[in-house]
Amino acid sequence: MSDTSQGPGWWLASDGKWYPPETAPLPPPLPPPHTSPLPPQTYVPPPYQQTYAPPPYHQPWGGPHPPPKRGHGCLWAVLAAVGVVLTGVVLIIVVAVVAGHKIHKNLDTTANLAGPPPPARYTVGQTGASSGFNFTVYAVKAPFTSAGQYALPTAGYEYVQVDVEVTNTRSTTQQFSSLLAFHLYDAQDHQYGEAIVAGIQPSPPDGPIAPGQAVRGLVMFEVPTATTGLRLRCQGKLTAAGAVFTLT
Repeated sequence: MSDTSQGPGWWLASDGKWYPPETAPLPPPLPPPHTSPLPPQTYVPPPYQQTYAPPPYHQPWGGPHPPPKRGHGCLWAVLAAVGVVLTGVVLIIVVAVVAGHKIHKNLDTTANLAGPPPPARYTVGQTGASSGFNFTVYAVKAPFTSAGQYALPTAGYEYVQVDVEVTNTRSTTQQFSSLLAFHLYDAQDHQYGEAIVAGIQPSPPDGPIAPGQAVRGLVMFEVPTATTGLRLRCQGKLTAAGAVFTLT
């Protein structure tokens, strides 16, 4: 202790005296840090950023589009529709035949395109010619009946069955339809068309016939009971006079 400082580190106390450095009092402790709670924070979302979308692609202008090509779509559609109709007709006929029913009775009741039939020049067993075809009648059953009678004629009518052969005398294949070629006449010149009867075998001559080919089958007609003076007219085409055979 001294009334005056004796060098570095001496310190002046509150009593006015100077003291050596080793007697200097320790500094007061620091106050604790401020620990007041933080104010609550409110969540603020980040600013909205619009997603970039590229503009739609536009094909460079190259002039007006060419008109669509017209193909055969309409034609094929029409042909397909016709095929569906024909298929339906065939199915109806097949179902009727399978069920044992008959499609009767005179499919051709209108006047013949070739006019009245010419006089009969042929009889059973002979051959007549008409428009590229030869017709041979081998036998006739009038009335026609069968054991079991799978298809009965209409009441008041009877069946007539004709065994006939058709030969193509030309050098090219020809189409033949028994429905159009064969017609039956009675003594009063009433005309009867072919009757389709279930179960008749062999079936009537029909379809394409090759050059020189002969097709034989049974042709059925339905006529009033006890009809007389029956004649068969065979036409190679609709406008031909045809070959006429005396049957009864």
